[in-house]
Amino acid sequence: MPTSINKLERLKRINLHGNRINYYEELCKLVGLDSLEHLGLRYNDFKYLPPCISNLKTLRSIDVSQNYSFRLSANIALLSTLPELESLDIGNRDGRLPSNIIQLKNLKSLDLSYTRNLDLKRACRILSNMNVQHLSLSNCSLDEVPSNIQLLCKLKSLYLGDNYISTLPKNIESLSQLEYLDLGGNKNLKELPAEIYLLKKLKTLNLYGIELTSNQLLELKLNLPNCEIISVPYQTMIH
Repeated sequence: MPTSINKLERLKRINLHGNRINYYEELCKLVGLDSLEHLGLRYNDFKYLPPCISNLKTLRSIDVSQNYSFRLSANIALLSTLPELESLDIGNRDGRLPSNIIQLKNLKSLDLSYTRNLDLKRACRILSNMNVQHLSLSNCSLDEVPSNIQLLCKLKSLYLGDNYISTLPKNIESLSQLEYLDLGGNKNLKELPAEIYLLKKLKTLNLYGIELTSNQLLELKLNLPNCEIISVPYQTMIH
């Protein structure tokens, strides 16, 4: 990047995806971008973020997914110095969600898609101490949803698509603030618990790729009249 990039004082978003950047100096050229809100670093080789990132006080979202060596736990202290940080994409990692992520007190959106060996039960316990409202767990090779998902009662959107989930816990009703639920691509899921009807704030239910019967879909429509239900195999949308 040219050193003069920090002269773009009104720049709000910058994506440096796929540049295989792994050295601090390049990111430190961004210091001075006092309006920067989004930093995209997908598909690079970062293990650690440089301390100079703490000068980007207006950052609201960071995408460090697909940085396979990224050490989340070691970067939390630095990320916690960003007072406006609300969204973090750390997908495609191997390892547990570190407990010190609770230091990110203003985080509202967390993307863990493609995380390998995710201990979701442990993650739910950790996230219950945060204010996360949007959580993505797509493509995490999950075969079940733990019952302590009920701890995440602040969630407004939950992405569970493209896993191997065969059942949902009955206490899914505890997610009473949920507005969007993505279950698409879970081909082992043949039925939904009746408790899902109690999610009265649900606006969209994605069942793409799940072969429910016409009676099951009709039951959903009757019990969730204000919810858009996306379903296949006929790729129909029930309003």
